[in-house]
Amino acid sequence: MSRLHLPAVLLGFQRSKSNQYPNNALLNIDGVKDRDAAKYYLGKTVLFAYRVKKTKDATTGETKSLRIIRGKITRAHGNAGVVRARFVHNLPPHAFGSVCRVMLYPQRS
Repeated sequence: MSRLHLPAVLLGFQRSKSNQYPNNALLNIDGVKDRDAAKYYLGKTVLFAYRVKKTKDATTGETKSLRIIRGKITRAHGNAGVVRARFVHNLPPHAFGSVCRVMLYPQRS
């Protein structure tokens, strides 16, 4: 069985001394220790999944308790293997320190 994703820890937002930029999240991918290893993951999809109180969908009638925020790895951040990711919706602050999934597709040629 092949692996389709790797775990990554959400470190926080990109920031300076007095500002933070919530459209750029910083991720620490397992096993990535330097900038050259991080280049492989550029363009990969990132999924942050979280649970909510069960809600009923008005159109289909099914109950859902899991929501997903989708993102994309854009570039490396520093020399220690941390990468920047841009999500469709900015991540909530309770996501910091939690685990998300880095999908190992699409492959770049």
